[in-house]
Amino acid sequence: MKQDVFPAGQGARKRRSQWLAFGIFKLLSYSIVLILFAILGFIIYKGAGVISWEFLTTAPSDGMTGGGIWPAL
Repeated sequence: MKQDVFPAGQGARKRRSQWLAFGIFKLLSYSIVLILFAILGFIIYKGAGVISWEFLTTAPSDGMTGGGIWPAL
């Protein structure tokens, strides 16, 4: 014999509110991921022309204001 956990009429209301809460959380999660991809895309778009093999494999020079980033990698 199956016994309901919720009193009569409350099961549908709780499922509806749970569905709404999950929908809101899913929408917020997707928007955060979209924002992160937009930031990453912007960084790649603006930085792709600046990064070279020389920049990646040389040591910093001029008091850490010039040169590359090899020691940091």
